[in-house]
Amino acid sequence: MKQKLLVSTLMLAVVGIALLSPQFGLLSKIRDDKVEHVGPELDYFANLSDDGNAIINQAADHLEQMPSVFSKARFKAKLFGREINGPGQVLLAGRGSGKSRMEFAFSVGDQTQRLLQVCDGNYFYFVRQNGNQRQTEYVDVSTLAEAQNEQDVRLLNGSLTALLRMLGRSFAFDEPQFRKLGNNDVMVLTGRWRKRDLERLLESASKPGFFEQRQWIQSIPEHLPHQVTVTLGTQGLLKLFPLKVEFQRISDADDNGFESTVSLDLFETQVVESIPAEMFQVYSGPDHPKDRTAFYLERLNRLIK
Repeated sequence: MKQKLLVSTLMLAVVGIALLSPQFGLLSKIRDDKVEHVGPELDYFANLSDDGNAIINQAADHLEQMPSVFSKARFKAKLFGREINGPGQVLLAGRGSGKSRMEFAFSVGDQTQRLLQVCDGNYFYFVRQNGNQRQTEYVDVSTLAEAQNEQDVRLLNGSLTALLRMLGRSFAFDEPQFRKLGNNDVMVLTGRWRKRDLERLLESASKPGFFEQRQWIQSIPEHLPHQVTVTLGTQGLLKLFPLKVEFQRISDADDNGFESTVSLDLFETQVVESIPAEMFQVYSGPDHPKDRTAFYLERLNRLIK
């Protein structure tokens, strides 16, 4: 049951920062006492730099101030022995409004599971619908703002911008590599966990000598990445726009390589004059929305301490 919940969460998570988001408790300490030291050796922190973090933060700032944006999207995940993928869309109201919408659909057996994440500027909603069953949770963003500074609250509005800010906080990104993605010139930035975040994440990481153990990296649970790559546009309207976010783990087949576990691709991106206001509204229907503000605030305090 726990794995099913994680898979369900992660299907939208990657698009809504739940891999790192305190909403789902993934930053709670994870027990890792029984670590099997198998797999490749990796000098994880060798030559680790954060030269690319300024670009990640600049991309988040740019995305926040862009005009309204509509983009098609595709989500893929390979977790717990299952492969899941589905189409979706991302909408940003832009101009610092804080309004965003992400939604995806997945085939699960003979049913379609829909996941929706919306911020209307005041409330952040997470909606999960499986067949006729629907569950809605929400967070009062203004309450968070009263308890924390605005910069910290911006990490948690569920938007693509928030995803970039969370990655910039928890991962150290190296200098960009310039490549081609289809016909587009892009820059690819690779990030690895900061030690401080691994110490928060893993129960054993605070023990003396933990990071000197051979193959300690295998203690990172399988639903979390070993590294992340962010692909940004470099020209025109797509300059600094995130075209792909990918979470990767060390490959079992290639000791020196990484394989994708979760990815979000954005394509056919359009800058539009405006997006209808109703696209940033959530109608709960017959279900009773759960207020998760207090829980969210507790996780936020843990994240930024």
